[in-house]
Amino acid sequence: MTDKQDLAARLDDLEVRFAFQEEAIESLSDIASRQWKEIDRLQKALGLLGDRVAELEEGEDGVPVDRPPHY
Repeated sequence: MTDKQDLAARLDDLEVRFAFQEEAIESLSDIASRQWKEIDRLQKALGLLGDRVAELEEGEDGVPVDRPPHY
């Protein structure tokens, strides 16, 4: 191979690698974005459940309910 052919082959190889890396980064970014949305949704649901448990522990008249001994 001549120097120009060698350089062109190396450049082609770099372009291919760059394209694959760019695709991988974009895919990982999409996955991370979806995961953060899911984490936010789960945190909100957990907060609502925590509030509901606190309400149930207080009892209907606002007085704390006595827990059974196994708690």
